[in-house]
Amino acid sequence: MDNQRLIGIAISKGIAIGKAKLLSLYNSSILPRNEFVNNSETEKAKFEQARIQIINESNRIIEKYKDKVKIKSIIESELMFLEDDQLSTNINLLIEDGNNCENAIAIFFDNYISIINNNNNNLSNNKINDIHFLKQKLLQNISEEKNDFSEVKNRIVIASLLDSDEILKIYENNAIGLA
Repeated sequence: MDNQRLIGIAISKGIAIGKAKLLSLYNSSILPRNEFVNNSETEKAKFEQARIQIINESNRIIEKYKDKVKIKSIIESELMFLEDDQLSTNINLLIEDGNNCENAIAIFFDNYISIINNNNNNLSNNKINDIHFLKQKLLQNISEEKNDFSEVKNRIVIASLLDSDEILKIYENNAIGLA
């Protein structure tokens, strides 16, 4: 990226000059497979493995940032959702109906977002973003497609639609700024 001008919403005052790294949530590249499955147990196992991995990573983040109340509360709310029996039950039912794991996740979360969307208030909008990020996190985990944070050291990170875990990873990898 040579001499490009990017326009966006400022999250802090100031001007940043230096090498930059563009990151974004894999919003468009993670699409559920549109195929039905015969072996629902394999698909259920994929979902459960992704769910457990995210729970374990969330617990690691909570432990690491236990003194940071805001970070801890955000991650704990994601954990409550992931540990809710209704999440697993409903996604497993969708898989038993012939949907593959990714499609079942997309259907469940899209339906959930649609219900919340009918509320039309600021709290609902924030909740929709949180639920969307959780959906993407599960789909990323299953597809094994992740943002590469190895190249953010000593760079200005220009990012859109990152979840809380990804923002923490940016700072853990010594980025010099985030926009």
